[in-house]
Amino acid sequence: MDVLLKNYPERDIAANIVDAFTKSMGFDEKTLRADADTVSSWAEGKNGEDVAAALRGEGDSDVAAIAKAAKEEEYWLYSRFFGVGLMKMMEVTGTEVSFDNMKKWVGTDLGKSSQKAEVGKYMYFVCNVGDTSHLIINIHSVYLSLKYLHFQSDLTLWGGVKSKLEMMETLMKEVEIREKKKQAARLEAKAEAAMKKAEEASKI
Repeated sequence: MDVLLKNYPERDIAANIVDAFTKSMGFDEKTLRADADTVSSWAEGKNGEDVAAALRGEGDSDVAAIAKAAKEEEYWLYSRFFGVGLMKMMEVTGTEVSFDNMKKWVGTDLGKSSQKAEVGKYMYFVCNVGDTSHLIINIHSVYLSLKYLHFQSDLTLWGGVKSKLEMMETLMKEVEIREKKKQAARLEAKAEAAMKKAEEASKI
């Protein structure tokens, strides 16, 4: 939300939007920010391999604790919010925000798929219709095609949103610079007019 509302002109309204959004989701903003600060502080000064180790459940950090809980949950499902959090950690640790790194962190280090639940539903449907040969032939290809679909779509979406926000920020800065130049020109014109008037008055 901070990224999306970074350049929102009315800061008090932006704060109210964040408050309303978090409350509507059943969360407490202060708790969310405290948790985010804890993870960000932990990631400061670390590299991608440090994060990968924590995602494997190594160490006693909060990230490792989250990873261990996810590993123990058979039906844990990757979400976009989780993905954005990983992208933020990539930025903090100087790790390239890429599909390959996302796939490694979640698929290899955390040992989870982005689409386990969907694949499970597909298997259940195929088994119910009784066509087991169809299951054997197709389930692996379906799993591979869906496994990392969310990673790519989230990376594309996040990259697109950030790019548009950066373009908007650049545009707003350009507008601000133009307005300042116009204001300076107006003040200069007023100063020149005042000086001219004073000179004329001194000649009388």
